Amino acid sequence: MEEEKRSVFRDKRNVVVAAALVFLLMAVVLVFSFLMIGGVLRRKPEVTAQTNKGEANTLIAVADADYEPFSYLDKSKRYQGYSVELIYEAAGRAGLNASVQLMNRDTAWQMLEDGKADVVLNWEIEPLLEESDRLLTIPTAEINYVVYGRDKVSSIGELYGKRIASLKSFKELGLQKEITLLSSYEEVFTALKNNTYDYAICPIQVGNAFLRKLNIRGIRPSYQIAHTYSCMVLRKGNEDLRNRLDIAIGTLHREGVIGKLDEKWVDHHYERMSLSGVLTNYPWIAAVLIFFVLFASFLIYLVVHEYQDNLLKDRIFERINENAGVIDRENIVVEARFSELEKRRAIAEAANASKTRFLAEMSGQIRGPISEMLRDAETARSSLTNPDKLVECVERIRIAGKRLLAGVNEILELVRLEQGSVVLKPAPNDLYSILDSIDSVVSFEAERNNIRLMTRSSDVVDSRVLFDRLRLNQVMVNILSNAIKFTPAGGEIRVTLSQKPNERKGYGLYEFRIKDTGIGMSPEFIEKLYEPFSREHPESMSGAGLGLAIAKRILDMMGATIEVETAPQRGTEFFVTLELRLQYEDVDEKAERAAKKRQAVTSEFDFSEKRVLLVEDEEISREIEKVQLESFGLTVDTAEDGEQAVAAVVKSVGEPYDMIFMDIVMPKLNGYEATKQVRALSNPLLSVIPVVALTANVLEDDRREAFQAGMNSHLSKPIDPELLRDILEKFLV
Repeated sequence: MEEEKRSVFRDKRNVVVAAALVFLLMAVVLVFSFLMIGGVLRRKPEVTAQTNKGEANTLIAVADADYEPFSYLDKSKRYQGYSVELIYEAAGRAGLNASVQLMNRDTAWQMLEDGKADVVLNWEIEPLLEESDRLLTIPTAEINYVVYGRDKVSSIGELYGKRIASLKSFKELGLQKEITLLSSYEEVFTALKNNTYDYAICPIQVGNAFLRKLNIRGIRPSYQIAHTYSCMVLRKGNEDLRNRLDIAIGTLHREGVIGKLDEKWVDHHYERMSLSGVLTNYPWIAAVLIFFVLFASFLIYLVVHEYQDNLLKDRIFERINENAGVIDRENIVVEARFSELEKRRAIAEAANASKTRFLAEMSGQIRGPISEMLRDAETARSSLTNPDKLVECVERIRIAGKRLLAGVNEILELVRLEQGSVVLKPAPNDLYSILDSIDSVVSFEAERNNIRLMTRSSDVVDSRVLFDRLRLNQVMVNILSNAIKFTPAGGEIRVTLSQKPNERKGYGLYEFRIKDTGIGMSPEFIEKLYEPFSREHPESMSGAGLGLAIAKRILDMMGATIEVETAPQRGTEFFVTLELRLQYEDVDEKAERAAKKRQAVTSEFDFSEKRVLLVEDEEISREIEKVQLESFGLTVDTAEDGEQAVAAVVKSVGEPYDMIFMDIVMPKLNGYEATKQVRALSNPLLSVIPVVALTANVLEDDRREAFQAGMNSHLSKPIDPELLRDILEKFLV
């Protein structure tokens, strides 16, 4: 019996010791994995791509020497970085030998202007650059400007009145007073580390590199304020070299080489830490290590103690109690998990019901106008000999089409707001312009419904402030459209703008009051007033019920509030309160006159000598779009799918098309693939023809996909004539 006990204890000891070793190994693997993911043990990348095509075909490229991770000098004074390796790859594909030199930016530009360099790397795209004496390649990288600081930033408004360091001014954001321009990003982050500035603005790729390089702790990126693209710059007259580089860069995009370079050079983690930094910033790792060590020691001690004292029965009872406790804890955990699953199921069911309601409402908003249009079209077809009836049907079709388009636009606007694709663009404006817009946009609808519309202001001392005029005007029009819709003939709507006392220096507090004498709302409906598709009287009123939902989301983005006072048959009054930054700078009248002069010149441009290719698989859409293009004097050729489009481009080698309008969803070959094949053509005159996407998909992801496919711009269907004119002037003037 004694020998049997010893055997039992010997086996138990081996099992427990093995378990302790496994736990220790798991702790080591956990810490090692964290260090690998955090970048502590990650090997610093080096340039491996080289070209060797002979000195006769040498391409001289220059770039910043302190712009990590794109171009910089390592500790051994070797040229490193994403852009350095990229130019080697691109030069090799173009049949050239690249020679790279790193220096400060001013010297690099001077070398380009003096003809001592062929290409400047790391240039951010600006719309008017092509009008100067330089050429741009297609984009080589995406640049996302974000705000760095110890405190998180969630909106542009939080930056006003702060000390900000950067290399770029961002005039369009109205931050001229706050931003101080320094000479390098190393100087920017050194000053931020020393608390000389509250925030810094720079590309996230560069910022993360300098956080690591300068060993800065406690500073994180938060709010993205701008998005652009980086490219290479050449002198005018080097069109052939630019085209060769464009083809090479496009090939690198398609082959995934640029994506691999991004993974290699760009650090997507916010900081790399030493082991002491890991334990300091993440004390839970130290706690886990201590726990595993103590646990293993306890198990070993328990086995030794148990073996020496031979207390088998005590250990059996102890294990029974331990197992009972584990079972109780597991039961509690199971019950908690079951409760959590029930909550998730309820949330999923609510989300599914909301989605079903959304689709049902959207279907109703689309099917109604379409049914009216089909009915009137059938009536028009049977009334071809009755001109008056035919005109009446066409007018009703036009009105239904406008209502359908307005409903779809509202749905898309709500989707963009929900996805966070809408970005406010505050600029110096006068609040009185909102009242003027109300008079010009809404007054006609009010007069048509025999409703008296009055606008006035009260105690407005500082009317010139910084705000997004388009979005605030959208909010006011949505609220007023509802007021007109629910106010009977002979009623009255008053719009009042007033300025309230405000303690915050440099900011004004303003209130818009919109009061009507309409039918009012019930207390039950007010609780869901700002929900999408909310309508208290859906059977008697038209509209999708999205106007106030959109207005509420825009006001939330502005940091504004909206309140309502109403009662059935007693009218409704909305109160919109905004805190806006005062704007004292004068308008640059000279710049405005120059912009108007440029607009007047371009608006008179003659497109009669331009030839374009329209690619559209639907016959009716193709005919309508062809007429629209021909109305601008263009010569229009057509293709029914992507394969025909590529063949037509190849045949036009003697007289290449000036522009291609490309549908996206087509049989045989879609618009994205057709554009990629055009960009891959060996003839540089054909591969650089501007391509404009034609699609009903207008979300930001669709625009980005079109750009990545090699398209130059994006037009949504149905085509807006003004937007079409802007596109033609941009690429054909």
